[in-house]
Amino acid sequence: MTQVVEYYFGPNSPWSYPGHARFAEIARRHGATVDPNPIHLGELLPLSGGLPRATRPPQRQACRMMS
Repeated sequence: MTQVVEYYFGPNSPWSYPGHARFAEIARRHGATVDPNPIHLGELLPLSGGLPRATRPPQRQACRMMS
């Protein structure tokens, strides 16, 4: 029986993609398949107290882009 990994990610986030190929390869090696589920994280920001990227302080925006 094939295991399925439900993978939730924010397509607007630059952090969603760097490890995806490695993640999918690890799943494949272990006989699992990946079920990608894009979600719009912007809907969660008001619930978590976060701010949309464009309305964050300039210092925070600059720090985020350094990585």
